[in-house]
Amino acid sequence: MLRLLRAALFRNRRNFRRDQVQAEAVLRIGGREITCRISDVSPGGAFLSPVLEVKVGAEGSLRLPQVPIDTPIRVVRSNKAGIGVEFLQANVGAIVAGWIRGRSPA
Repeated sequence: MLRLLRAALFRNRRNFRRDQVQAEAVLRIGGREITCRISDVSPGGAFLSPVLEVKVGAEGSLRLPQVPIDTPIRVVRSNKAGIGVEFLQANVGAIVAGWIRGRSPA
């Protein structure tokens, strides 16, 4: 019962629909530049993999090599599969999500 309640609460925290995608990106955080994949995206954020050892709350930027977008992000969750990031700049998340959805083979 508790597991179902937690799942319902987690599911309801999202403000936007997430789409499964496949896109290369470069995460700049803590003085490092990490090549990663965006595996899901929404106007509010994205899930990046495989990125390990990045603390929740850390801020950095996400760059898409295919387009001239370098947007500020904040890490909002982290697990063994990767990290969830929130886009910090207004409206950039919608542009990133729309571009990736249109270009991704997923």
